[in-house]
Order: sequence, then C-alpha cells, then structure tokens
Amino acid sequence: MTSLEEILFTCKIKVQRHTVSKNNRQIQKNFGTGRSFIGKTTRQKHGEAFLINALKAERIKQNKLTIIDKPVHIKLMFYFNNYICKSGPNKGNMSKNIPDLSNLYELPQDSLTKARVWTDDGLVCSHDGSRRLPSSTGYDYLEITIKEFLGYD
Repeated sequence: MTSLEEILFTCKIKVQRHTVSKNNRQIQKNFGTGRSFIGKTTRQKHGEAFLINALKAERIKQNKLTIIDKPVHIKLMFYFNNYICKSGPNKGNMSKNIPDLSNLYELPQDSLTKARVWTDDGLVCSHDGSRRLPSSTGYDYLEITIKEFLGYD
C-alpha cells in the first residue's frame, strides 16, 4: 500500500453484536416459484438494517454522496468486547464464540452496497489489514476504511 491511495470512505460504527451474514443459514423454499434460497435469521435482518442505516447516516455526515465505482481496498476492523474469556478453563484466551474473519466480511460488504456507498462489493480487490481485535471501549464496534486500489505491490 502506498501513501498515494485516496481514502474514499471511513467510519466507526458501534454495533450491538457483530452479525455473520452468510454462515449457518437455513435453506428455504419460495412456495410461489418452487425455487430454493438461503434465508436470513431475524437477528441477521436487524443487524443488516442497523448497519445500512448507520452507513447512510455516515455518508450524509461526511458529505460522501458520490457512489464509489472503481476498484477498492477495504480494511475492516472488528472489535469484540468479549474477545478474551474472563472465566472458565479458557480464561485469558480468545473466546471460541468469535466468528471467523472471512464470515464477518459479508455483512458489511453487502450493507455498503445497499447503503449506496459503492456500486457492488465486486469492486473489492483487497482486504489487507482486516482484523478481529479485543475492544477496549466496553462495546463491540466496526471500523471501515475504503481506499482506492492502485494495484498490487
């Protein structure tokens, strides 16, 4: 990454809980067409709606009303209040309840599309620097930084 990359969008959003979008979802059937599809749980729907609204508010607050339509590098920092076990046999170790990083990517990327921050998550060329980390604030939050992708080093 070079210092010439333009930051296209950045924000920090407090979340109730990091929701995984495309993991452990049930296959459902549309009775009208007979086609199968992967459904979302109520928690996933609420998490997605909350994130979309927060992203729309950030766009307006930052006056970033132009929709990103070029290749990007995205850095997603997921901070967990319960990252470290505070009791039991795993005390002091990373909690086993923390979702996989690759599963965490989907919801923010889909929400960025629905909030019209970018045209499509197919623009993502890199996730370098994304992390799952312990929160020092007492709550879960997500930091998003989107930069123009200038190529591979």
